[in-house]
Amino acid sequence: GIGKALFALAVMDNSSGKMTVNSSSYALQVYMRLGFRPICSEAISGGIRFTHMETEILDIVGENRISTGEVVHRGKAPDPPA
Repeated sequence: GIGKALFALAVMDNSSGKMTVNSSSYALQVYMRLGFRPICSEAISGGIRFTHMETEILDIVGENRISTGEVVHRGKAPDPPA
């Protein structure tokens, strides 16, 4: 869907080789399916609960969690679903 396509674009645009997110408890499983892993226990900042997570870009692409075909088709981002 749109979320996976946006994530794929972010991966392709990332030159650092690593991505981090601060995930709400509701999104932990989504990020884990995308290859992220928690790097600390849940924290609270400004009244917002989150878990800091990270992943290596090569792990995401290498494990086929996303494919470059989802991102680039003839040099442009995919069209949104109808």
